[in-house]
Formats: sequence, C-alpha cells, structure tokens
Amino acid sequence: MVLTALLALIGFCLWFFVLKPKTEITMEKQWQTLITSTTVESEKNAIAALTAKVSAKGGYWEVIGITYDGNHTNMSTYDGDLSQIKNITANFYWDTHTFQGTDWTPLDPQNIYIFFREK
Repeated sequence: MVLTALLALIGFCLWFFVLKPKTEITMEKQWQTLITSTTVESEKNAIAALTAKVSAKGGYWEVIGITYDGNHTNMSTYDGDLSQIKNITANFYWDTHTFQGTDWTPLDPQNIYIFFREK
C-alpha cells in the first residue's frame, strides 16, 4: 500500500515537473507581461520575448489590429494611421499548438512593428 502510494507520488511529480507541457502557460504569462507593461522599453522586451519563443519552435504569428469602429486589419499590411488602432490581438502558431493574445493596447503604437522585424 505504501509502495503504491509512493510510486503514484513519484509518477505525479515526474509528470508535473518534467512531462507537463509548459509552453502554453509560458506564452500566457509572457502575453500578460506585454499587456501589463508600464514602460515602452518593457513593452519592446515583452514582444521580443514572445517572438523569440515562438521562432525557436519554428512557429509564426499574425497580428490583428482592431480599430475604434470595430474593424479587424492584418497589421503586416496595414499602412493607415496607427492612432486608429484601438487594440491588438496576436495569434501564435507552433508545432500543434496555438495561443491567442488579446486586448493589448500599445503604449507606443510603433511597437506593433517589432513583431515584423527580421532577426
């Protein structure tokens, strides 16, 4: 009985600390870091961390701007006035995973374009 409980505990610890997928949690936390940024510099760093994480896994992302009148526009081709963008949604794709970050209101709208910088 004690041996069974001990094996179950070891199995749970192995799953929790080693095998459990951590990428989604990390992406969510990193997105929260972005949307709660209080400085332009921390906003830039959060975007760089997000894109580096997804790039390292061979993934990609799309950035969608939502205007004040509710229209959705792909920011990779947007050439309009950035002051018309109310907030940003970003969809990240890698392996068989996806993550959607929503409701980012950039402190500096120019930071949106950090998502599209080539390394």
